[in-house]
Amino acid sequence: MKSLIYTGLLILISQFSFSQVDNYQKNKLASETEDALYKKALEEDPNSAKPHWEHANRMAEFTFNAYKNAWKFYNKALEIDSTNAKIYEDYGDYLFNKYDAIDEAKVIYEKGLAYSSDGKSLNGKIKTVNEVIEKRDENTRLRSFGTTLTKEIKHDYLYSNITNFDSLKLIVTDKKSKYFYQNLLDKFMNDKSLNEYETYLLLIGFTQTDDYNPYNYNDLDNLYEIANSGEYVDAINKGKELLKTNPLNPTLSQELMYCYRKTGNTKMAVKYKNRIQQVFNAMIYTGDGTCEKPYVTFWIKEEYNFAQYIGLSPTGQYSTAMCSGGMADKLEVYNQETKEKELIHFNIMPIFKKTMGK
Repeated sequence: MKSLIYTGLLILISQFSFSQVDNYQKNKLASETEDALYKKALEEDPNSAKPHWEHANRMAEFTFNAYKNAWKFYNKALEIDSTNAKIYEDYGDYLFNKYDAIDEAKVIYEKGLAYSSDGKSLNGKIKTVNEVIEKRDENTRLRSFGTTLTKEIKHDYLYSNITNFDSLKLIVTDKKSKYFYQNLLDKFMNDKSLNEYETYLLLIGFTQTDDYNPYNYNDLDNLYEIANSGEYVDAINKGKELLKTNPLNPTLSQELMYCYRKTGNTKMAVKYKNRIQQVFNAMIYTGDGTCEKPYVTFWIKEEYNFAQYIGLSPTGQYSTAMCSGGMADKLEVYNQETKEKELIHFNIMPIFKKTMGK
């Protein structure tokens, strides 16, 4: 049986490898054929925008990476013929359909409109883009959980105490402790007051449960899709089920907040907004984001939401380092006030310990 499985795997791997090579050869041939066609058109009509324009249109239809360079040739075409509305329209279509660059597509469409004879086609596309932008902006607004100016909360605990996870684990798993996890969770779920330290211990307690999985966002991604499809009641019901095993995750609270806002239930929306902020405030309580005192984090994906909460915009650049004696994430962010890039450091030891089964 093992030999059959092994043989089957070899066949699958072999087929995949041949498929990869085959696709590479096809793409290479298509690219070379297009380059030759472009070169020939330039030789025949070197001073016209047409060769660049048509080359860009054909490249935009590619399903492999070569399509990413089509914008260069639209720009070349417009350098020669800057009043051709059709070039602008094709360029806008490329940005909208291939890059999902909605705002950029709108700018290009609007430039083309100034040179259009009737404007019918471009006005229709501008209307579509505006509708997409309006929906996107509404979703952004309704999913917003606010920001804070506070990036550090002063207290008397040493950072070494705040991050002594083995000691904290004993506190939250002791049924006689006032910080026993289940007691803290009951208060949190019933919206009773917890300070930042108590909320932090609540999060530590959650890491000791079987339900804590810092990497699994499959259910949350599915919830997002349901909410985005407009099935808000279904999304709320699914969200309530997920709360039973994932009660503290900010993204889950964010989706419930969004759905309650869409259904006009302001009270419930505020409830989940407060929960998001409560978890993030507990993270602020743990450090200051430097490598000396990185914020303690419990989900890698929430680092991006957390950055937005403290008024910073993640650039997408991410790496790891050793900080304060443990593993840490380094998230690059843009500070709108200083107009500079910065790094936020996150202590990921709770995640690491869970992953390693410690």
